Parts: sequence; C-alpha cells; structure tokens
Amino acid sequence: MNTSRKTLWLMALTVQPACSEFAISGKDDAVENPVILEDAFVQNPMTKVDILWVIDNTPSMSEEHIALSFAMGAFSNRLNDLGMSWQVGVVHTDVSGAEAGVLQGRPWIITPNISDQNAALERATAVGSIGHPPEAGLGAAMLALSAPLSTTENDGFRRDDATLQVVIFSDGDDNSSALLGDDSGAQFLDFLQAEVARTGKPARLSAIVGDTPNGCTGVDGTALPGATYTWVAQQTGGEIESICEGDYARVVENIAQDSASWPDTYHLSAEPIPGTVRVQVDDSRQDTGWTLVLTPPSIRFDTPPPPDSEIVIRYEVDS
Repeated sequence: MNTSRKTLWLMALTVQPACSEFAISGKDDAVENPVILEDAFVQNPMTKVDILWVIDNTPSMSEEHIALSFAMGAFSNRLNDLGMSWQVGVVHTDVSGAEAGVLQGRPWIITPNISDQNAALERATAVGSIGHPPEAGLGAAMLALSAPLSTTENDGFRRDDATLQVVIFSDGDDNSSALLGDDSGAQFLDFLQAEVARTGKPARLSAIVGDTPNGCTGVDGTALPGATYTWVAQQTGGEIESICEGDYARVVENIAQDSASWPDTYHLSAEPIPGTVRVQVDDSRQDTGWTLVLTPPSIRFDTPPPPDSEIVIRYEVDS
C-alpha cells in the first residue's frame, strides 16, 4: 500500500511566477488567504503477483505445448525485468481425475529465487496431451485456488497480499458446467471479484485462446473460439491473445506485463478547486499524463508512477 504524508498550509500567497515552477498561479490569485493542501505519497517499491497458468492437456494441444515451452524463458525474463515478487503455478484442464486442480511440476510453486526458473517452468507447463475432455479451465482454476487444495497440495501458492493473474491456454472454450453450473463465466467472475474483496488486490483472467467469434487457424492447427474465456478476460481487464499466433514469446511477454499492478490513483485529502492542482513526481513537475477525479477527489495517472517514486500533489481548496 502506498504511504501518505498530508500537510495543511494556511498562508497569504503573493504570486511571483519566477520563484517556483511548482507554485499555484492563475486568474484567481487575488484571494488574500487561500487554503492550500499538499498530499504526498510514495509509490510501492515492489508489487506481488501470483500467476496461475491453466493449460489445455487434450490431444489437440501437443504442438502448442512445445511452442509454449520454448517461450517460457521470455515470460520469466519479463517478470524479472519488471522487478516484481512473482510466483507461478500450473494446472491442466482435465478435472476428471485425482490431479484435478493440483499444481504440476517440481517445484510446483516457481519463484525468482529458484536456481533455474526456465527449466522449472518448462517442466511445469509440460502437462502432456492425454487429458480427457471436456476442457474445464475455469473449473480447474477454481479448484486450484479454493479449499481444500489451497490449504493442502497447493498450500503457499496464493498470497493474501498479491495480485492474482489466471492465464488460460486452450484451443477450445470452457466447459465447466459440471463444477460451476451452466454460466461458468459468470460464476468464475464472481469468484475473482470475491478475491478482490478479500485481498484488496486486483484479480484478473487473461486468455490465449481461439479468436472470437469464428476461431482461427495457425501453423500448429485450428482452434475453436474461446468465447467464455474471452468474456471473463474482458470483464476483468486481462489480456486476450490468439493461440494461433506464431510468436508465443511476444504473447507471454504481454501476459507478464499485464501482471504488473502498481497503483495509478491517489486519493486527496479534500476536493481541489479545478485549475489549481500541481503534480510532481520525484523532482519533475507533471503538467500532463494525469486526470483530476472529483468523486472521490483523486489524481489518476495515465501510467502508474515508477516504483519508489515520490508523488507530491498541491492544490487550493475553498476556505
């Protein structure tokens, strides 16, 4: 959570444009005793994310598995470049047997601290291609993240202070009706929203699936439209990528980038007078790249400020 320092200034302001680029100035400067507030924040130094890959393990996926395995080095490299505290787990879409929802590979929780991350990711994503249909990606994810597995076989994967990213990799659509009912997408969306309410952190789904509405054909074969997965991704702000894309390195780098979640909105102590707001990030005044929101009073950045940066927001309020 970002930290905040708030100081109230009550002062007679004499406008001297050359004195400071951070001064409040404008046509209303004739106010004899303006009330000026200054709110200061420090951006989070590191963001935590738990990434659950849900990989279709039916026979039609064998070629896609090989391509994904080659790309996982780009995935871990991008996560490391972002400076996040990350954890990755992998499950498959077959929920018919004893391994339904159980994290795959050894170690089954992959972190930046293990000696060979890329090899561990390759082992974990090699889920095989003898899984039984129907592919129940959303059901498998919910099993993995819920009791009893979350406190037994998968214990330690889901952290209460981490963002959640679920990544579906499949050439078919979800069929989790046996676990989640007929509207599996809505049920899983409710689950993600409950995670947001429980942790106070974002929870989203990203989908590497067949194009909607007609599916697609690529070098590794054809894919049916992943309409349910795509809908959940749209509702949660996740990435949507085509499984027929030839370059999975680019795809997984986009997923890694989407997993980063630094705050972009900073709530103010009071409602500013429009036109009096001045924003500074570290030593640089920012006149663009942010929006004043009045309900509730806050500054929303187009791009989150860098980790560890200091944000100072100064503004005038009605006395």
